[in-house]
Amino acid sequence: MKCVLSALMGCVLLCVEARVAMAQQPAMQRELLLFREVPTVITATRREQPLTQAPSAITVITAEEIRQSGATSIPELLRSVPGLDFFRISTDNVSIAARGLNRDFPARMQVLLDGLSVEEDVRGFVTWHHLFVPLEEIERIEIVRSPATAIHGDRAFAGVIHIITKSPEALKGSQVSLTVGEADTLIWNWLHAGVIGDFSYKVSGGYDRTNEFPNPTIGQTADELGREIVQGHFQVNYKLAQDAKISLSGGSSAFGNLGFVKAHYVLGDFTAQLSYDYAEGELDPERNLGNPDFRLDVYQAQLQHSLPWGRTHVLTGGITYRYSTFDAQSLGGGGEQNLLDFFLQNEWHVRQNLTLTVGVGVNVHPQAGVSASPRGSLVYSPWQDHTFRLSIGRAVRNPSVLENFLTETLESPLALPPAPQRRTVRVLGNRDLRPEEMLAYEVGYQGLFVERLRVWLDLFYYQLDQLTDIRELPPMSAQPAPAFPTVQFVNVGDGAIFGGELGLEVFITSWLKGFLNYAYKHRTGDIASMGFAPHHKANAGVTFSFPSGLSANILVHYVGEAKGVVDFTPPIARVDPYTLVNLRLGYRFKVFGNEAELSLQAFNLFNDVHREIASGGGFPGGDLIERRVSGTIRYRF
Repeated sequence: MKCVLSALMGCVLLCVEARVAMAQQPAMQRELLLFREVPTVITATRREQPLTQAPSAITVITAEEIRQSGATSIPELLRSVPGLDFFRISTDNVSIAARGLNRDFPARMQVLLDGLSVEEDVRGFVTWHHLFVPLEEIERIEIVRSPATAIHGDRAFAGVIHIITKSPEALKGSQVSLTVGEADTLIWNWLHAGVIGDFSYKVSGGYDRTNEFPNPTIGQTADELGREIVQGHFQVNYKLAQDAKISLSGGSSAFGNLGFVKAHYVLGDFTAQLSYDYAEGELDPERNLGNPDFRLDVYQAQLQHSLPWGRTHVLTGGITYRYSTFDAQSLGGGGEQNLLDFFLQNEWHVRQNLTLTVGVGVNVHPQAGVSASPRGSLVYSPWQDHTFRLSIGRAVRNPSVLENFLTETLESPLALPPAPQRRTVRVLGNRDLRPEEMLAYEVGYQGLFVERLRVWLDLFYYQLDQLTDIRELPPMSAQPAPAFPTVQFVNVGDGAIFGGELGLEVFITSWLKGFLNYAYKHRTGDIASMGFAPHHKANAGVTFSFPSGLSANILVHYVGEAKGVVDFTPPIARVDPYTLVNLRLGYRFKVFGNEAELSLQAFNLFNDVHREIASGGGFPGGDLIERRVSGTIRYRF
């Protein structure tokens, strides 16, 4: 009730500020020009281009939208993206993928931090709360909702999420932030960046702690520690010439259990990258072993170059070699893996308003063999501010180390009806797995009306084959019945997904903007192997930003009934629909001539208590997502 009363008081203040802002119109034209400006993206083709010319369905979250969102973590920023299926399992575990292909692990979506994959190779898992950088360091997030294995390798089966950080020049100076709130939430971050001649640098660090959401099924309460993370990130750049630069960056998270070092060289349109990353963890966290039971070390080399070919063509090609070693008893004691990807892409500007982009990616996998992912896209702009897109492509996803080599006996964390006791199963990998396959068709449109209304529509149809899932093996007739069932990763899934996303953004005045988007998908065939997903999802938001420094942001997320399999075998489980309303109130001001900001964030304002993933078999289901309120102070100097 106190939270709701505070929100009402905030609304009264907004009404007063609105009357004042009505008289301050000089900023209108400047803000309108910013609204009309088309963002530049790099993820759709691995080179800079206007968003409207991208050959894929793509969404951009800007630094200002991050600040106004009230989100306290990177994954929460992605709830508003149409077409992304988002499920929070616990305070430290979320699952995110596009268009009905959401599996906890292996992930079907490539996640990049400044061009480097942060997906862990053993499980094919993304540790969403351990991505090394604070929110204040992020320049933008580009989300490609289309399959992108033609240029980003087989991990981009369902798309790409690319987190792009700010340069030291943009961050020059120091800033600190502190967030405290309910459930013993404590988050602090600091950033410092500088430029010295041809050198530039930035360094950041942070601490993130919060309690669990309750889960009565396993006796878990909101007083138990859910997430505690210490992380840091650095980057040092040296400018060699006008168009040449070398940089060294690195990061560590989770008390040293994750980390990377990357060297990057740029000379015009040529880039070279060397990196090393490592991870330690538990293949089955529910056993609570206390010590990591696998170790992973990955060494990667990457080259890319773009060059014009004649007057109307731009060729882009690249190659990535990835060598990994892993050590785990449940993976046969350990081993190594050599992966090779290369791609070639041609952008043909047929006419000034017509571009054809064609390309192919080739993946070489030691168990799954060689596979190819061709893609073609036609982008046509018949009138100014209106663009149509037609795309077709093939995507593949190769098996992870765990899917190939796992040999482990697992025990569920609890007994759930109708099982009278904790369920024990033996899980086996499969070295004969074939790549998952998809044939994707897409049609898209983007348009700007009356300079204040941006509308877009994307329709898609996916034909899926050889999807990987875990299925129980029948007992051999000549052998006595086993003490517990054996399950194995197998290629069993096929089917189709069709649907679309519709969205609009509206510029009402210099201090008031809004957006609305809706996504629908329908799945047929082996839904169990596709993952958990809802039919319907809708998001809406309104942002107030006044010249006085007062701001407010209201976000509404609706997710319809979701279906999927949460245990090793069917039946299909369901999660009820839910609606989240998130509110942020902020105030910017000066302290000793430097910028400061106070904000209040209310997550799940009206306390719609819900699960985002179902229980079933021996799995207790996701935690009960409750309201959480926090306050933040930021200071830049």
